[in-house]
Order: sequence, then structure tokens, then C-alpha cells
Amino acid sequence: MGMYLGMYLGMCLGMCLGMCLGKCAGYTCAMRLLVTVMLTFISAGSLGGKEPSANKEPSAGKEPSAGMAPSMFEQAQLAAAAGKYEAVILILTGAIEQKTLREDELAIAYSNRGIAYSLLQRYGLAVQDLQFAIHLDPEHLLTLNHLGILAEHIEQDLAKAAARYSKAASLGYAASQVNLGNLYRSGQGVERDSAKAVRLYELAVEQDYGAGLVALGEMYLDGNGIARNPARGLDLLQEGVSRGVVTGHYYLGIAYEKGIGSSVDYDQARLHYQKAAVQGHAPSQGALGYLFRRGNGVGKDFIEATKWYRLAAEQGDVLAANRLAWLMATCPVKEVCDGKVALEFASLAVHKEHSATNLDSLAAAYARVGEFDRALQVIKEILADESLSSSARTKYTRRIDRYNNGIPFQL
Repeated sequence: MGMYLGMYLGMCLGMCLGMCLGKCAGYTCAMRLLVTVMLTFISAGSLGGKEPSANKEPSAGKEPSAGMAPSMFEQAQLAAAAGKYEAVILILTGAIEQKTLREDELAIAYSNRGIAYSLLQRYGLAVQDLQFAIHLDPEHLLTLNHLGILAEHIEQDLAKAAARYSKAASLGYAASQVNLGNLYRSGQGVERDSAKAVRLYELAVEQDYGAGLVALGEMYLDGNGIARNPARGLDLLQEGVSRGVVTGHYYLGIAYEKGIGSSVDYDQARLHYQKAAVQGHAPSQGALGYLFRRGNGVGKDFIEATKWYRLAAEQGDVLAANRLAWLMATCPVKEVCDGKVALEFASLAVHKEHSATNLDSLAAAYARVGEFDRALQVIKEILADESLSSSARTKYTRRIDRYNNGIPFQL
């Protein structure tokens, strides 16, 4: 998870513009543990009441004193915009070591340096800087939010994450309101409460916060914690993507693929999935792969499906890993057939989610590499589940004859 998080944080940060030191945008966690990051440094002296743009994270910094050298922050801006986080660390370290910063300015410097460390996957140093920033300013909202993200996704201490988010959310920080809402929605670190999640998303939307628009839009589509209103959900998602929120394209893709709030429109689904997929959004990559796998709105193309599945699977997407393993193990075309790679991704999927579907792909992968005894063991493990439906039991039982006869499953 740490490697995936760091990669995704860096990718998202690289898409941000206008980055300079003083005030920082926070991080937001999208649905289903997908982390989206937007770190925004804005120039010294620009904090006097200017509202953040709607597609950026909310403000969490304090105004630097007039005596701070703007050239230092301009250098940090250029370094951050270029993805040169080592340079950001050097610049901020120099500012700290000059010992001329006010206490609130030090909190900003340590907070930003901590985030730069996290983008380089140096999480120990990141936490150290962020904790010192909180010591200097217990209500520094960006820092509270980012400590929550590290607790959720690196330490995997969901109760701690909820506590961090809750404090910042109570102080009106929109990014933390969305992150805390996500925890309430999934029941992680807190008791599941969809209505409370909706209220937190609404608070973020009241601040015109893009990620809040997308989160609330999805709730309206699902009728989760609020009366179902697909038209309202689609409007919110469209507004979110207009603010640059990549995950909004994913949920719009789902709506068009499933015909939620509109008729089924595979062309629109593909367009939205593709817009997010090319920006590295793993669930969209997997969903795009599935369209190619099924030939929905595109010509059926197993090679193209494999490409998108693999991009998503390599980011840790379980559904894509399973679909990739099944496709490569059951070999619909020679070019995608690879039992060893199928075994690798099927094992990953089973490790993360021990389900009958994932185990079935694992069995198919074992059969493809000629390990039919192990394939049979996995199928028997599936059949030992008494909760299997009769139709599922029939389907998996049929695998036994094939594997007993040394025949891999073939699409």
C-alpha cells in the first residue's frame, strides 16, 4: 500500500498548477481507498482572504509575515511544480534553519516539508515533521488532514485517522470533511453511518469543494444515506469533473454504463473512463479494460483489455487483478495467454480478497501452468463454502472434470 500511495500522490501532485509556499491545499481520499492528493503552495502575501479555486483543496495555512523573502517561496513553487520534492525539502530546511520564521510560519514550513517527505515515501520523516507542526499549531488544518491520511493508508490505524479528520472537519476543513465522510460511509474506524457521511459531504459542498461534489453525487446515485435522485447525482458529478476531480469521471462512467439516471450509453461510459484512466485512476483503467473485454461500446479487443487491466492491477486494484488473471489463464487469444503472470495476479487478488471468484481465477492459473492437482484443491476449497448458490456450485463443479483430465479452462 505504501508504494501505491506514494506513486499516486506524486502523480496527482504533478498535475497541480500554481504551486508556491505559504498556504497548502490538503489531501482527499476518494471512494474505496483511492487516494487523490493536491498539494498547493501559494505565494507569500496572497493569503489575505483570497478564496481557493473550487477545484483545489481548501486553505489551511496562515499569512506569512511581510519580512519573509519571496524568492525562497518562488523557488519552492518551481521545485514543487516540477515534482522536485528533494529540492522542496532543501528549500524548506534552509528556511527553518535560518531561525527567522514566526511560530505559525514554522508550522507551515514543517507541514509542507512533511508532505514533501511523504511524497518521497519517507513516511517516518513525514510524520516527525507533521507532528512538530501540530505541536506548534494544534489547529493547523492541513497537517491534521495529512496525518489522518498517513494514519489511514500507511499506519492503517483507522481510529486514529478518524480522530485527525474529525478535528479538522469540526474546524471547517473541507478535505477532512470528505475524508471523514468516507470513513463513516464504509464504517472504517467509526460506526457506519451513511446519513452522517452525507452531512459531511454537504458541508464540503457548501464550501464549493470539488471532491465533496463528487462524493455527494455518488450518494445521490446510490440513494445511500439520502433519498435517491440520479438526476441530482449526475449534475453534481458533472460539476465535480468540471472542477478537475478525476474520480468524478469514474462515477459518471458507471452511471452511463449501467444506465443510472440516463439510458445506457457505452460511448459516454468509455469517454469518461478513459479521461480518468489516462490520468492513472486504477478503477477507471479496470473499467475501461472490461468494456474492451466485453466489446461494449468498442470492438471486442482482448489485447487492449489486458493492457488496461494490467495498469490497474499493478496499482493494487483487486478487481482488475482478478480479471487480468482470468483473461490470461483462460487464453481467449494467443497473445494474452500467460499462465505464470496469471498466477501472480490471481495470487494477489486472493491475498487481498479471499472470494470464490478470485479463487476460481487462481485455479485456472494453476491449470494453465500444468499444476492440475493444485487447481483441484482450490476448486474443492470453493465448493466447501456452504453459502454457495446452487448455480454457482454447479459452475464450479464442472471445473473438476476438466482439471481431472488435465484440460485448462478455455474461454
